[in-house]
Amino acid sequence: MPNLRSTLNPKEQRSAATGPTVYRTEANHVEISCGMCGNLFFVDKSTADSVREAIKQGLDNPFRCEDCKEEYDELAYEG
Repeated sequence: MPNLRSTLNPKEQRSAATGPTVYRTEANHVEISCGMCGNLFFVDKSTADSVREAIKQGLDNPFRCEDCKEEYDELAYEG
């Protein structure tokens, strides 16, 4: 009999949301704004710490949401 699920043990599945999210999750519980559009996102503690460290060193906010990353990459490609 064929199995219709892509995995056999659903308890072994990782969280579907990896990376920044627009909602708070167990892993993404720190709120941060995108350096380009200013929208708020939730990230994990290590991402937030690295962004804060960059800002503390005098750099612009390096965090970019997926939409802004794509837009930036397209603009860089078109040059």
